[in-house]
Amino acid sequence: MNVVTQALLAFALAFLAESMTEYLFASWVDRIAKLAEAEPLKYIALLVGVGMAFAYRLDLLALAFPEQPPVVWWVGVLLTGMAIGRGSNYVHAFYSTYLKPGPEGDIILNVAPTLEDGLHLDNFDPSSLPSDG
Repeated sequence: MNVVTQALLAFALAFLAESMTEYLFASWVDRIAKLAEAEPLKYIALLVGVGMAFAYRLDLLALAFPEQPPVVWWVGVLLTGMAIGRGSNYVHAFYSTYLKPGPEGDIILNVAPTLEDGLHLDNFDPSSLPSDG
């Protein structure tokens, strides 16, 4: 799967986790006042998101940092599932803040979100950095 496909999958799963959790469980939670105070929907959505991420083995951290393979594969999937459980706005914020598809499909990692262009990992030339001397 390429970067755009994985990002679209993450958005779709986040949307489904958020909307289906609300649709399936909100009316039940609202009926029990004490349960509603504990906000269980966010925990249900978290579990749904983690389950979906494991079902698709979707790892946004591996997508963001392809040069740094994880020591334990499931940690990135777990964190991606937690992000999916937070909802589509959260996943979109991660994607638009830290990842951008480049003009030729390369990954642009925006390590300093305040900079407009980010850091192009594929075309990085250390000799272009200013020297101290």
